[in-house]
Amino acid sequence: MIISKNSILRLLLYIGILISTSTIENYVRYHFLYVIKLKIFCPALGSVQNCELGILAARIARITVNTLIGLLFLKATEKLKYNKVLGRIEPLMCTLQVPVQLWFVMYFACMSADSGSTEDVRVTLFISNFLLISFIFALNGILSYLDQLTTERRFQQQD
Repeated sequence: MIISKNSILRLLLYIGILISTSTIENYVRYHFLYVIKLKIFCPALGSVQNCELGILAARIARITVNTLIGLLFLKATEKLKYNKVLGRIEPLMCTLQVPVQLWFVMYFACMSADSGSTEDVRVTLFISNFLLISFIFALNGILSYLDQLTTERRFQQQD
């Protein structure tokens, strides 16, 4: 089992996404949601449903990252190293996550503007975490595609 520098870098970036998703959930749970007389309020994003959507968005990214980490370790084994299907799934999943995360950036930016909380630094950091996640997914998509090209060249040279 040979692990390249590219794979280690991608693993570190995936860990960065996991940290950002935890930060997003912490922002929602500890800074945005308030319980007053058994009622839940989320004034920073306008409604409780928007706060729950923030938690759901973080969980979607976390599930995707855990799947991609599993694929990364599967591709590191000798039997599955030259599997073309596994090589194409990782760049595809990363590419699909970029517009999803950018949509969350735009959605929460609009919701914070509608609720009047654009001057709150916590909301800005909350939205910037989604922007960071989309950037890391884009970077990982490029790195995994380059790794796939390198693997295919090695496979062709062996034949």
